[in-house]
Amino acid sequence: MLLNYFKLALRNIWNHKGSTVLNISGMALGFVISLFIVLWVQDETSYDTFHQDSDRIYQIMSNMGSSGANIQTWQGSPEPWAALFESDIPEIEQVLVCNPWDLVLSKNKQTFKERGSLVSHNLVDMQNFELIDGQIATALEDPNSIIISEELAKKYFGVNWQAEGRTIGQTIKVNNKIELKVSGIFANMPENSSFQYNYLVPMAFLFKQFPDWKDQWGNYTYRMYVRLSPAADPIATADKMWKSVKENSKGGSPEHGIL
Repeated sequence: MLLNYFKLALRNIWNHKGSTVLNISGMALGFVISLFIVLWVQDETSYDTFHQDSDRIYQIMSNMGSSGANIQTWQGSPEPWAALFESDIPEIEQVLVCNPWDLVLSKNKQTFKERGSLVSHNLVDMQNFELIDGQIATALEDPNSIIISEELAKKYFGVNWQAEGRTIGQTIKVNNKIELKVSGIFANMPENSSFQYNYLVPMAFLFKQFPDWKDQWGNYTYRMYVRLSPAADPIATADKMWKSVKENSKGGSPEHGIL
């Protein structure tokens, strides 16, 4: 019986070659497209999930726009908000402040523009951040320090940088002017991380160079992340943050709320 069904199927395929090829091609194409969609969704949902407490870490964004105008969502936040939220919002355990800043780094006659960021000292507490070399607890204490990726360590100090121990304590010149001391080497950032930087410099370095920038309530160039307590409601906490900014800000506040 099964053999007869098999012969009948082969006969139908042979007699209808065009439609058979079309059907099989359509099925194959649909399978490939579905596979790509599954892989894309899997990649998108895996972003930043490797961080400890990733389900409680949120980036602060502000809805801006005057009355009657189109609302624009800004991903930046003023730096003074960090201290305000930590003191005024009990649901917030910690605030991390970053400022993406590409600098020209020089070492051993090699000069390249690198992608990096200024970060507040509590980066270690907010994220699963480990060093291949150096002491993570103190790596960002000195304003004139810099921690670099394994990729940059190979670029500036050679492929045998780790075996020869010639990175920690060495200096790298920034913008051909200021020397920063290498205090740590971190593993290259994973591809599914929103932090795609090759070096990190303490935020204190920026304020040391530009002291007036620290208390600018209207400067939305900083990226800010908060870690909420386990019991906190993100939406209710965002409303409290907006209210706190409106009551305490010295340079205006988002007109349509904080996300």
